[in-house]
Amino acid sequence: ELSNCIEPFIKALPKKSALLLEEIDLKGKSQKEYAQSQGISYSTLKSRVQKSRAELRELFEECCVFSKDGNGNIKDFEAKSGKCKGC
Repeated sequence: ELSNCIEPFIKALPKKSALLLEEIDLKGKSQKEYAQSQGISYSTLKSRVQKSRAELRELFEECCVFSKDGNGNIKDFEAKSGKCKGC
């Protein structure tokens, strides 16, 4: 069910963050390849990816309460009523 929220939430991010996550996480472009195409260092890109993923995680956490297993994997979730927009 959460997979239906990924694309709308990415689109809700600032434009640069959204484009970055679309290319890397949705389209599967390698981080090194993306860094080269944008003319930035790989380490800079890695930082931007982490920041963008944190922004995405915040959107999910505004919408839902998650139960995680011992490894930090989501095992269940419950939507916060009235908090979710677009998914």
